[in-house]
Amino acid sequence: RQKKGMVGTDDVERVLRATPPTSHPIRMPDVIEITSKRLGITTEDLVGSSRSTRVVLARSLAAFLGRQLTTMSFPELASALGRKNHSTVHAATRRIETRLEQESTAEGSVRIGEEEITIRELLDQLTWAIRSRANE
Repeated sequence: RQKKGMVGTDDVERVLRATPPTSHPIRMPDVIEITSKRLGITTEDLVGSSRSTRVVLARSLAAFLGRQLTTMSFPELASALGRKNHSTVHAATRRIETRLEQESTAEGSVRIGEEEITIRELLDQLTWAIRSRANE
């Protein structure tokens, strides 16, 4: 077990997986499309009013990634995600941050189809796909 604050091989591998060699500006429509596809929902569902668990997770991940990978403000993200109020996007981002903190203390994962995956790994996969798309 590594000491707190130390960078281990797992950390380095995760960063390398999530970072293509170069990255051009990230477009929010790409974040929405890639997140929707990975979670097996439509982009219409993601920006719609559904409250199903999978859609809410996808929307929260898209909000978090939009905040991390773009220069968009919360109100701009809210508009891109079909939300009326930016506070919903802010809450979604905080929800993912909380899940990430919980994963670091206790193993937590989500089920997507037959696959069980941690939020952190899912974010790494999505980040890679989004940055790769920006580089096309």
